[in-house]
Amino acid sequence: MFKKHCLKVLIIALLLVYLFTGQIDLVLEPGTFLTLHLTLEFTSVIVSMLVSIFCWYEYRYQQQQKMLIMAFTFCLTGITDFVHTLSYLGMPEFITANSANKASTFWVLARLSQGIGLLLAFFLPDKKLRIPVPGVFLAVGTLIWLLVITAVGVFLSWLPAMYNPGTQDQTVIKIAAEYIVILLYILTATKIKQSKSADPRDTWLVYALVVGIFGELAFATYVYVYDTYNLLGHLFKILSFGLILKGLFEEAIGQLYRNNEALAAQRRELAGVNRQLKEADQLKDEFLANTNHELRSPLTAIIAFTELLADRNTGPLNPLQRDYLNEIADSSMDETAGEATISVEDSGTGIDPSEQEAVFEMFYQVDGTSSRSYGGTGIGLSLVKNLVEMHGGSVSLESRHPGGSKFSFTLPLFTK
Repeated sequence: MFKKHCLKVLIIALLLVYLFTGQIDLVLEPGTFLTLHLTLEFTSVIVSMLVSIFCWYEYRYQQQQKMLIMAFTFCLTGITDFVHTLSYLGMPEFITANSANKASTFWVLARLSQGIGLLLAFFLPDKKLRIPVPGVFLAVGTLIWLLVITAVGVFLSWLPAMYNPGTQDQTVIKIAAEYIVILLYILTATKIKQSKSADPRDTWLVYALVVGIFGELAFATYVYVYDTYNLLGHLFKILSFGLILKGLFEEAIGQLYRNNEALAAQRRELAGVNRQLKEADQLKDEFLANTNHELRSPLTAIIAFTELLADRNTGPLNPLQRDYLNEIADSSMDETAGEATISVEDSGTGIDPSEQEAVFEMFYQVDGTSSRSYGGTGIGLSLVKNLVEMHGGSVSLESRHPGGSKFSFTLPLFTK
């Protein structure tokens, strides 16, 4: 959410700076202004391209339409501002002869394209937009924009003048264009605030738009091209781009930390699962060992000793004794109706019918919460079911919720 007091403080501070600058009666020498202008303009071009690069990678990873539009917008803005800088008197001629009017025309083109691009980014529906080859899209768009810039330079004399060389001030059309840009910024900032976006990048963008509004106001109200308002406007423009870049950078770093935290959480979860698997494996070994011990019934010993007694090497037996031993051996190998059923019943809470099949699944627990009343890992019934079925038997469950449960397993009995 936007911190209203921060926004108000920013607006008041910018207003005070703007009013204070207007009281400074200072006109820079053309040579000094040109040096400062070049420094500030090239700085803004660099920051603009950095914003474009960050937005581009945000789009590549998140496929957000607004990030694609912003990447394209600031790429075109940076290119146009670069051309604007090259168009000033004293710079090498670019396309056509340099002039203040030429530089001002490219300036207005950069500001309008930036304002319209930001407006589209936030007024169009925010959705996922997947382009098969996005790099080609950006390259083609940039090439088209370069053709537009070239056309503006070639047909400059046909376009409305933005600077009056006679009076050495900006024309009404240029001033009107600055106020149109201010309106575009206001509409975009209002749209973002009305959306109540929780995205910190949008918050920083609102701050940047407010700074940009005061920057455009300075450009619209300067009297002489070398006065302090023109210089202030350039400073505000760089600050505006910097705030956008800060928001993008912080979100990228924050996303990196969040991804690392998610990976760490996954590692901890996998470690817990691995620990449970080891415990389950240990329980399985203990279960099999106990089962092996319990299934060694006394019948096994009876059969073994009967066979030893029947062996002639143990000593002679009379016919009656041998008949008795054969009877014991035959009885031990007989089949108590073809199968045996064993049941275990309790009077607990019971199991809901919707979960009666799932309880035989590995690691399933009826109460799987961390605050459950009973321990265990949820593998006992699964092991029982698998072992019984491996011996050709079956497991069944009768339960009422609430009212207790009855678990039964049936094993086939075989003759010799």
